[in-house]
Amino acid sequence: MIHFVVPAAQQGWILEYLDYWGRCLLGRMHALTYEELAGSDRFERGTYVLSALDQLGPAMLRFLEALHCRLRDEDGFRFLNHPEATLGRFSLLSGLHRAGYNDFRAIRAGGDLASLRYPVFLRVERRHDGTLSPLLESPRQVESAIGRAVVRGYRARDLIVVEFCPTANVSGQYRKLSAFAVGDRVVPRCVFRGPNWMLKRDGELRSVESASDELDYVRRPPGEEAQLREIFTFAGVGYGRIDYGMKDGRVQTWEINLNPIIGQGRRSKGRNSPDVQRIRLRAKAWFYRSFREAWEAVDVDDGGRPAVPLDLDGDLLRAARLERQGTAPPVGQLAGVLEPMRPTLERLVGSALPLVGRLARRRVPL
Repeated sequence: MIHFVVPAAQQGWILEYLDYWGRCLLGRMHALTYEELAGSDRFERGTYVLSALDQLGPAMLRFLEALHCRLRDEDGFRFLNHPEATLGRFSLLSGLHRAGYNDFRAIRAGGDLASLRYPVFLRVERRHDGTLSPLLESPRQVESAIGRAVVRGYRARDLIVVEFCPTANVSGQYRKLSAFAVGDRVVPRCVFRGPNWMLKRDGELRSVESASDELDYVRRPPGEEAQLREIFTFAGVGYGRIDYGMKDGRVQTWEINLNPIIGQGRRSKGRNSPDVQRIRLRAKAWFYRSFREAWEAVDVDDGGRPAVPLDLDGDLLRAARLERQGTAPPVGQLAGVLEPMRPTLERLVGSALPLVGRLARRRVPL
């Protein structure tokens, strides 16, 4: 049995996957929330996928570390991702640069802006919805962007500054690739192409050429597969999706999402031509077949053996449950509430944004 563990508020992708493309896995895979896990005293054998670890608080992570420590050597248990060893975005980007994988680096908002290679951009450490700024050319512009983010409701300690890494080809086209890790397998997922350095699927209009590029990518192991395996191992990731570009034959990792989109059935924006839609559907079908096979490979047969009872520290369990019950709104939710007021707030603050950013930076631990 595969226990896909996920925060209760983030079950959508796995549930939608199991409802459509992954329906044939229903007898051997199910969603289990962290809230349910922290309320258990008996644990079924199988593979535990610890998704969205970067979205959890310290109490839940301590509980998971204790659970992992007690069960990892028990017969019939396997864990994908590790509550301590799996790297979050900032640790990942910093570590990949130090290890020579990435040509670019990231610093926290309170770090030394003068040491960066410009241009840079601002983003939130634990969100996966793109950047908070255009490309920034100087420390003053960074401080202004931080000030603007703070006025919009973001916390300075959640912000990181990332050096821009140019990966466009000679025609000025960017190519972003995504692949999943499922256990020991790398499963290519999709390719985005376009003239903008920030590539997202929303609103994307594809050509037959770009759709065919994606179909080729998912149908055969990419030439950089060995590099991807090394990076997943470096990051301690047994399940997640890497988004990356290629520069001079080397993988440049933008992020690894530990609870990425995997569902969506046959839904489409409906903006592409019928020819493009047909090619993309073939690519999706190929990916989901490979994805299913990867899950089948990591499944652990419990052999009919009973669940394992565990008597974990009561204080540890209570702290984890209370933390999940009293979880603060997701990072940036306040920003969403304030968004209608943003133009007015920015006009009021105006030229003081760099000062707001400078003051906010002083409160950020390095």
